Order: sequence, then C-alpha cells, then structure tokens
Amino acid sequence: MFKFNELNLIVSEKYSFVGIEKQGEHLFFYLPKGFENQLEALDTFSAKRDLFFQFYRLLRRFKEICQEKGYLNNSKIEVRDRDGVIQNEQGSNLQQKSEESENLLYAKIDQISRILSVYDELKILSLISRLQRVEGFEPSQIHRFLHKAVYLNNGAAYVNEIELPRKSLLFESSDIVRLYCYLVVEVKQRLEEEVKAEVKALAEQFRQHYMGSENSLFHEQHYEAALSILKDTLDLIDRNASLKDGDYWDFYDAIQAFLFGSIHQGNEGKIWGIQNFHTVWESMCLQYLVKHLDSERLLYIDERFVSDQVLAKTQPSLKIINLKNVFQVNSSKLIPDAVIIPQELQASELSYRIRKDVKGGKVWNDYGYMTAFYLSSSSYSLSPKNWFKIAYENQSGELHTFEELEKYYQVYNGMITINSPLPKTFYSFWDTNKFSKIRFEDIKVMETFNHIFYFAFRLGVKSSESFLELLHNFQPFESGVFKLSLFRDRQSSDIAEEFDTFLQKMFNFYEVLLEELHLIDIKYSSLSYYADSVNIESIKSRSIRKQFVYEYLLERFFQKNFNKVPKIQSSFWLPAYSPSADIFTPSPTYLDGYLSLTEVDFFTMVESYLDL
Repeated sequence: MFKFNELNLIVSEKYSFVGIEKQGEHLFFYLPKGFENQLEALDTFSAKRDLFFQFYRLLRRFKEICQEKGYLNNSKIEVRDRDGVIQNEQGSNLQQKSEESENLLYAKIDQISRILSVYDELKILSLISRLQRVEGFEPSQIHRFLHKAVYLNNGAAYVNEIELPRKSLLFESSDIVRLYCYLVVEVKQRLEEEVKAEVKALAEQFRQHYMGSENSLFHEQHYEAALSILKDTLDLIDRNASLKDGDYWDFYDAIQAFLFGSIHQGNEGKIWGIQNFHTVWESMCLQYLVKHLDSERLLYIDERFVSDQVLAKTQPSLKIINLKNVFQVNSSKLIPDAVIIPQELQASELSYRIRKDVKGGKVWNDYGYMTAFYLSSSSYSLSPKNWFKIAYENQSGELHTFEELEKYYQVYNGMITINSPLPKTFYSFWDTNKFSKIRFEDIKVMETFNHIFYFAFRLGVKSSESFLELLHNFQPFESGVFKLSLFRDRQSSDIAEEFDTFLQKMFNFYEVLLEELHLIDIKYSSLSYYADSVNIESIKSRSIRKQFVYEYLLERFFQKNFNKVPKIQSSFWLPAYSPSADIFTPSPTYLDGYLSLTEVDFFTMVESYLDL
C-alpha cells in the first residue's frame, strides 16, 4: 500500500483527469476543479488519506452506475504480477462519449480491489472453523479401546493412551484468515462499510495477538510500524502453514498484493482515477436533483448517468409536463442537463405509517374486500378522519390488502411504514373534494399511494369520459374491487363529477406553478474561468448560444401547450469546496443578469451520491 504523505496535491487547469498520476519518482493526486484554494489546508496525511478513500468510493459508485446502464467496455485484458501492480495500460472504457473525448477509468492500483474481491463472510467463517477443528474423544466409543486397558481391582478399566485422528494443521494456518480479516476491517472502516460481528471479532483477535492496541494501518504515526509487523507476520504464517489449499492462496495473494504492492515500480502515467471527470460531476449533481427536488418540479433531466434505481425510487414513470421530445432541431437531439421549477433544495421525507382501519371492533369490509386503512401522521391529513382505501389488481376478498403490502414494506407494532411509492399494481382512493385546492403536500401523498385520479392524470387522461373508460380496463370493474371498494358503489356520474373537479384543481395548481423555470447546465469549470474576460468569447460560442437554443425550444413548447410562457433563467453549476460554505453559493451578476453562476459544495454532492 502506498504512503499517503507521498502524494502531492494538485488541481489541473488544462484537463479534467482526477486521480493519481506518476511522474518520475513523484506521485501527484489530481483533485477536481474548485479545490484550488484549499490545497494547503488539505496537505496532511489524514486529509489525503480521507480524500483518497472518498474518491475511491465516489468512482466506484460511478462505475456501478455505468455498469447498470451498460456503458462499460471491459475488453482490455488485465495483467497482474505478484506485487499487485497492473503492468499494462488497464482501464475501463465508457461507451458514452463526452464533449471532449471518451472517458477512461484507470485501475492500476489494484491492492484495495483485490482485498475486497475475495471478501466472502461465509468462506471466512467456514475456513476458520475447518482449520481449528480437532476431533475429540467420544465416550460412547470407549469399547473400541478396552483391549488396551489395564483392569483395576475394583473392576475399573484404565486406558493409558488413546490414539485419535487429528488435523495436521498448525494454529498459524488459521491466522491467514485473521490477518485478512484485520486488513478488510481496516479498509472497510475507511470506506464506511459494515462487516459482520464475527469478522470483526477475528480481526480483533489478530490485533491483540500481533499488533497491539496502538498500531493502526492508516494512522500517520503508526503506519510504518504497522506495515512492518504485517509483512513479518505474513511471512511467519506462510513459513509455518502446513496446508495451503486454494482458499489459503486466495487470501495470501490478496494480502501480499496489498502489503507489498508498490506503484513506484510501474511505468509513468495515470495510475488510478478517471479521465474527463466532468461526467462524474454531472452525474453527482443530477442525481442530487432527482433525490432532493419534488418530482412535480423536475420537468426534465439528462438520465444518462443517473442511477435507474434512484429514478425508480424517487421519480414517477409518467410526467405530466413531458419535455422528452422538446429539444430537437432538424432531427438532431439536444440534451440539456435539467429543467426545473425552482424550489429550496432540501431532502423531502417520504415516509408514512398506515394500519388497518377498524370500525366497531371489526375490520372494515367492502362486500368481502378488506381495503380500508388509517394514515398515522401528525403533519398531514388525507381526509377529516385520515381514512382511505388501497386495493390491488385481481384482489380477492379473502385477505386484507395489509397482508399483501407486508411483502414490500416493514411492519412494526401492527403498522406498515410506506417509504417508497406503492408497487405498480396497487391503487388508492380518498375524496379529494374535501380540499379547496391541490398543494405540494397532496401531490407527494397521491404520488406515494398511487391515487387513482392522480394516476390517470399522469397517464394523460384529461376528461371524465376518458377516465371512466380507463376504469373499465380494470377487469372486472362492475363486480370487482375497484367498483365495490375503492368507489363504494358510486354511480358513474358521481365518479365523473369528482374527477372533473380534481382536473380543475390540478390545472389551477400548474397555472400557479409555471411562473418561472430554471434551465440548469452542470459545468466542470472554476468560477475564476468565467470571471476572466479573456474567456468571454469562448464561453459565448461554446455555452451561451446553446442556452439560447434551449430557451427558444422551451418557449415554443409552453406557448403551444399552455398558452403561457414562463420566465426562463439559465444557470451554470460549478464545483467548489470550502468547509464553511453553503451548499449553493450564487455568484455576483454575470452577463448583465442573463446567466447565473452557482458554486455547489462538492462534498454535499458526494454524500448524497453515495447515500443509497
């Protein structure tokens, strides 16, 4: 493992590589743009250690998203030698092209990935048990040894020696597992990952026997001593182990690569990191928007590097204002980063507790269908009594919907916690006419519980006739759960009237909402670049003209579909890092107010990005 105090921190002004590069005998740790003013404060062992592991987690998360999206091309062959260094120009190509060139993930530092790659808790526990097991004496088998016995006067049989089959393994063989557990616990603590208590116990046994309580692998004062002890211990274990099977060599090779691998032995060039970090920066910011902005306010987002899991969990599949096909010019598709209705960006909690609704000591029953629930919330009311219904397609009358929802959510003390939208086949209903207008709080709850009116509205149903037609697609409607339970024998005319009223409230909601739009472009540049007058013409030709086109296409869309053109504000988000800064720091007026520049706190984006 390399020494963190050997890393020289640097921010490149010319290109967007972030990671570690070897130049001669020196190692340079390239940080993202926005870190220029903090290099001196970060030039310590502990700060560089924390930065490395933070960026390791960040790039690993980005790679996971690229694998999820199918962007990675792993055709290059990975060649390792026994010191843990990859000798060739190994990397993973991203098939998605950037504005400049293709992204490349460099992975010449292999020590950490190899330690993690052999981590298998079941194999660890199985191996430690197998290596320590000794076959003991079984009293029921004493008759097998009576022929060797000496009989005493009182009739007792005395056997002087019993030869038992024993495992021919030394204790040191099991220590290879304990040593591995110690290293993996040290690494996972830095990566903020959990390990099982049994693995922690094995790691602690190794620490107490070999390391002592003071030595720590990733502490500046103890690093050299700890590394020396670990190397000597590995050699001792290897010399004394009498059985070296495949499992043994899996652990040994991973440990040996971690302890003895030296990036100083490799060729010059990029060792670990990613070319064109701006793609990662865009992915971080856009995923933050998806997770922290109300879905109704997120009108458009470039989903290419946003996790599908995050999109599925936080965003509805249907968009009321669909801008997907708006940004096209002469058959060419343009891709802005995001279009939003402005809002204070704070994490919105999505968690509600519900229980079966009980009336008169019995579960409420609709013609055999048990669908009634009570919402337990002090901050929100569905109706005056917080009573509503949930049903699912092809529901039978035998079980309450509660039992079906138990398959998807946690249950505690008779209540279900709903912390993500209901599965697609579940629908709910409560009387929305009891509210004078639709608010954002109502939208969140309708979205979470898939209110059937709101579901239809998102589907593009804009008339009561179309809604009734949609209802009849849920077969059988006249005799099934949708008619008999959700609508409780309402006549079609009553349902149509309620839906028309709901539509009007939704139209009023959007009339107020569409006053102003923000057109966000994620830029991987420093504020000083935009402040330098020398760069103005380049900024205009490369970025501003594109914003003009986006704005024109948006104005044309809203004029055609809503007879109303909202005010459009273009905004560039720039990376920044300052321990005392806010998450979003607007810059002074830029280009006579046409464009706003906003510095975005880097590590706030990282924390959100890594939080699944």
